[in-house]
Amino acid sequence: MMWTMTNIKAYSLLVLYFNTAAGSVNVESDTSKANEYLIEKWEKLYTSNDFNHDGVLSMDDIKLFEKFYKDLDYLSDEHLTEIEKRMDRIWRSIMLNNTKEITKVDFTEMMKERYEADKSIFIEMIRDYISGWCETMDLNNDSFISKEEFLTDMFASQHNDTAKDDEMFLAFNPVNGRIPVEEIINYFIRFATEKNESTSDIFETAMDTGA
Repeated sequence: MMWTMTNIKAYSLLVLYFNTAAGSVNVESDTSKANEYLIEKWEKLYTSNDFNHDGVLSMDDIKLFEKFYKDLDYLSDEHLTEIEKRMDRIWRSIMLNNTKEITKVDFTEMMKERYEADKSIFIEMIRDYISGWCETMDLNNDSFISKEEFLTDMFASQHNDTAKDDEMFLAFNPVNGRIPVEEIINYFIRFATEKNESTSDIFETAMDTGA
């Protein structure tokens, strides 16, 4: 067979097509897998939520968080009951996977299984988690987080380094001293689901610096 220029071009295009198709399959398959970087961020999330620093997540951690809000003298009993119900629910179902307590190894494995089973469902789970957290932070229910509300949440979470907490608050670029709740939600979803290590991340930076 004589290879004409037309034959060569056609062959080259065919090879390019199959190589691209094969590459697309590999990329698509890879998108469903949690990489090392994402798992490391879940480990940091676990550590930052170990409020009593006993090395294990349990209901004791969230009860310590809730106690801080109960000790505030300006929240009504009704408001406190709402906080307790909300935080107990997301803590039990999302952080503890409806168990009594969970180790860091079991937590990251649970997150990995959820992520790889269905990323869209995983994202909605993360949204539910951080939305509940923001509802608790947003004490005046105006869909914005003020510096006072932000610091209250950080203190309740046993993160008491005011300078680092201030730095984290400012990283959100607040306007008139407030951060839109939706902005915090979107940043946290990105933290919990983004596999690209080159992407800057407010939550990861805060956890790395001890905020």
